[in-house]
Amino acid sequence: MSCAIKFAWLIFLLYISNMNIKNRIIITLLSVSMASSVVVHDYIKNKRESEKRLSQVLIDIDIDEIIKQNAAIDVANQNRRIDEAVKIIKEHEGWHGKEHYPYVGYGHRLLPSDTFNHNITEEFATKILKDDLLKKCAEFREFGRDSLILGVLAYNVGEYHVKGGYGHRESTLIKKIKAGDRDVRDEYLSFCNWKGRKIPSIRNRRAREFDNLFVK
Repeated sequence: MSCAIKFAWLIFLLYISNMNIKNRIIITLLSVSMASSVVVHDYIKNKRESEKRLSQVLIDIDIDEIIKQNAAIDVANQNRRIDEAVKIIKEHEGWHGKEHYPYVGYGHRLLPSDTFNHNITEEFATKILKDDLLKKCAEFREFGRDSLILGVLAYNVGEYHVKGGYGHRESTLIKKIKAGDRDVRDEYLSFCNWKGRKIPSIRNRRAREFDNLFVK
């Protein structure tokens, strides 16, 4: 309450103190009614001023800048997921030396066009891994946000075991994703067989991949 209003109320109280009870009640009710009108008027005025300030804030917002910031956040998040995928693959694939020919580094299969062998640095092997992974992801570009985790799976089992082709049927995993069904953990973890047997260590790898990389 402002000082002017407080002073006015003081004068009012002094004035009605000399009136009889009936007149006091009448004057008090009239004063309350007038005061309420003032309060409502002030509220409406302040509300309008707030709306004007809000409108000005909205006008000042750079929509293009917001779009750029959101895009930058999406790219940063995607890069973090790729880095996490590379980390998981490195830990589970392990290092491939001369005895693992034709595989080198972290599971790269040597190609006729390659100009290197098993004698490579860890840094170079990581770069090859990331390049190979992104190529696998590109095979699943139509799946958008799921292209990374499908690429990670394909890095280990091959893309045709996942999406079908070359004598392989389309997997249940792919069918469910295409249908919009996001309840695919069991289907993803089912890619854990080796020579007809389920391998616990591979299943653990699948679980780690899914829990860290699948976008719900």
